[in-house]
Amino acid sequence: MKKVAFICYANACRSQIAEGLSKVIGKGLFEAYSAGLHPLGKVCDEVREIMDARGIDITDQYSKGIDKIPLDEMDYIITMGCCSADSVCPVTYSGKRIEWNIPDPYGQDEYAFDKVVRIIEDKLRAFVNENFDDLAKSPDKAFPANNNLN
Repeated sequence: MKKVAFICYANACRSQIAEGLSKVIGKGLFEAYSAGLHPLGKVCDEVREIMDARGIDITDQYSKGIDKIPLDEMDYIITMGCCSADSVCPVTYSGKRIEWNIPDPYGQDEYAFDKVVRIIEDKLRAFVNENFDDLAKSPDKAFPANNNLN
């Protein structure tokens, strides 16, 4: 199975959302990881609440640094907007580097978090369609355009 790492500054909001959404959108297609350059040490309460409201369990997720995940084993490294993929990837990394440029909702209201979840959800669907097209369209892996994540 392919491996995808979502990287942001604190691993408290955006990358945690991406890892959580991947449990639904990328289920059976890839294994998701998240990490931060300077981990906050906790996942923001707003992230836990919004993911729970969408029925996505992220209780096993925690804020961690990039040294805690096997970056060199990733097939894709996706940065969320606070750093370039080139600056995060090990020199020997041969996988695909992607930059999403997602706004950071940290310290903002619930609407900012909801907007970021929707942006990440859209980007994840496009990522799956572009990189896992054959698998995503097979009957046992298919997901509708909007599968009640709202």
